[in-house]
This record gives sequence, structure tokens and C-alpha cells, in this order.
Amino acid sequence: MARLADLRSRAVLRTADELGIPHAHAVGLRELLYATCFQKADPTIGDARDVELSAGWEGERGRFVAAARAAGMIVEQADGAFALPDFEDAAPSWVRKRAKRAAERDAVGKTVSELRREAGAKGAAARANKRDTSGNRLPTARDQTAPLPSLPPSFPPSSHDEELRSSSAREDGISTAPRPTPTRGTVAVYVSAWTLRYGRQPNPTKGDILAANRALESLAPSEREAVVRAFVEDDDPWLAQKAHRLGLLPKQLDRILAKLAGTLSQGRRESGRGVRDCTIPRDTPLDLEVLA
Repeated sequence: MARLADLRSRAVLRTADELGIPHAHAVGLRELLYATCFQKADPTIGDARDVELSAGWEGERGRFVAAARAAGMIVEQADGAFALPDFEDAAPSWVRKRAKRAAERDAVGKTVSELRREAGAKGAAARANKRDTSGNRLPTARDQTAPLPSLPPSFPPSSHDEELRSSSAREDGISTAPRPTPTRGTVAVYVSAWTLRYGRQPNPTKGDILAANRALESLAPSEREAVVRAFVEDDDPWLAQKAHRLGLLPKQLDRILAKLAGTLSQGRRESGRGVRDCTIPRDTPLDLEVLA
């Protein structure tokens, strides 16, 4: 951005008067010229066509160059190119630093890419030769990627280990006996049908069992068993993907009852009753012996 003194400088005012344009328009033309030179850190703009394109002049070709040169906004160099006369004074600090670095590169005859490549190589060499406070060279990342030592072979647990594990479980009050399989009720029907379908015993949680019981409590015992069996035997792809989890039964109850229409007594189910959500966490372990 130009300094406040430059916005109403002699060059800007005379350029606006020569072209017959508003003062703000002339300020914009000057700002675009200076922004082009600041970006490349070079006061040289180029030939007359470059000057008008850089300033964004849309009028008659050659007219802006003539007015800007007459007003002193630009000067013509010996090679015919045009440049900014006060570039050094108007340029901000970051432009002057960029111009200084460009001059240094030109003095040594190297490009920016070559200088960056050399700096990266020096940094890598410095990191490779880094030493600790005692003067010893620190290992590099490549040196630290040695193969891990092989683990010792595993041995099967001994009878002594099994005895210790059993005694610890007894002290903690944990039963080591296998979980009993329910023999009655809705859970027993679900376990039997699910085991027959999947080949292993399911493990429903307390939350799933209570949610299913609440949804089925308005049905007769025989009707509950029929609904549970139909739920497990349902070939719906989404249920199969969820492995027919018991907690999904309340959401599928209306569809299962519709499939069993004619075989169940629909009058025993309360009219308009919805399924209540279960508030017991689903990760609570199940005691089938108590809830069966």
C-alpha cells in the first residue's frame, strides 16, 4: 500500500489530469504498477505494453504510458524499458530484503533452488554429526532401526498356574463354573433357537432381556415363544447382519406379529402400546440362572 504522501503526489495528480480520469482511478493505476515491481523485487517494469498491462489500463493504447512518463510516474531506461524512479524509497522492508537476497544470488551465480538444496544438505550433515554433551556422536534414526530381539518361546500353563488362578478367583468371589443354560421362559426359547441357527450359545445382556420381556409381556406364554422363534428364524438381511440380537426384538415386534397374523391372538396385545426403552446398560453381564 502506498504512503499517504504518495496518494496525492505530483505524478499521480498530473497523470489523472493528463488522462482526464478521477484521482482515485490514477491512484489505482499507480498501486498496480508498484505492486508488480514489489512482487518481483525489481524496479524494472518492461516495455510500454507491459506498463499498461501491469497497471490495468483499458483505454487507448500508448496513452497511459505517455501520460505517466510526462508526469514522472515512470522513467525510460537506456534499453527502452520503463522503471519506477522512486522504487528504493517506496519499497517496504520485505521487498528490500528480497532484492538484497536476489542480488547476492546473482553475485554467486546460483538460483534459489540450488541454494535451498545446499542448505538442506548442510542441515542433514549437521544432524548426522550431532554429539551429546560428553562429545560422543549420537545415533541417527537409521542406526536406531535395529531388528528387535526375538521373544522367548511360550510354554503351556502349568498345573501350578491353574491352581493359583482358581484360588484367586475364589478369593475374589468369582464363580469359575460355566454359565448355566436356561431351561424355561422366553430366554430359553431364544437361546435354543439362536444356538440352532448359529451353532453356538448366545450371550444376551440384562438390558436386552428386560427390553424383550417388556415388549412381550402383553402376550400369552405360547405366543411369546412363537414370536421369539419367528424373530430368530427371520431371514431379514439387517437382522442377520446384527446376528439377531435379542435387544432388537422390540423394534421388530410389529413386523413379526404381522407375519404371524392368523396364528396368534392379536386381541391379547394392548391396543396402541409402544415399546419402552431399557435404561440398563447393555454391557452388564447376564446371570441367566436368575433371569431365566
